Amino acid sequence: MSVNYILSLLTPLRIATLSATVSSSAFLFGNAGCSIFGPVPYILQLPPSSDKADGDALSAVQRAKLWAYMYKGAMPVMIAMLGSSVVAFSTAAYLFSYVDATQQGKTGKTVAIIGAVISALVPPFTVFKMAPTNKILLSVAAQDPGSEVHAKYVDRLLVKWRGLHLYREVAGVAMLGCALTLCNMH
Repeated sequence: MSVNYILSLLTPLRIATLSATVSSSAFLFGNAGCSIFGPVPYILQLPPSSDKADGDALSAVQRAKLWAYMYKGAMPVMIAMLGSSVVAFSTAAYLFSYVDATQQGKTGKTVAIIGAVISALVPPFTVFKMAPTNKILLSVAAQDPGSEVHAKYVDRLLVKWRGLHLYREVAGVAMLGCALTLCNMH
């Protein structure tokens, strides 16, 4: 297989749809990794330090600090993935408009617009619905480890955060579905 043949396969439309696939899958699996398989379920499984059940116990502030560490590391990546998804889906919609005038091209444009809209709706949801919970958890994490904060309070906040985070995971599934549909269209 020659390099020229490979390069001929990399049309702008294919690059846009592959970019949408990569960014939306990173968004989905990054979100699922944090809230379903990763740190948050682990934090919720550990006994509160007030129980002193074993050496794995965490105080409320330690629980919030662990969440905050994950949050601060994931936030810039998730913002980049959402921005990349909006740009990639929007580019694909534009290219479907001009490259393919058939019914399949019209369908591709519609699917790409749906992917772009879903990607663009996640940040407002995050700001208006999740930010208050995030701010409370970050304020608890900023306290001294010996502060009087009850672990059950932090656990309730983490459970609420996971519930709100489910929207982001559903959006990620929809975004990835749109991207994979686009990849199969050309």
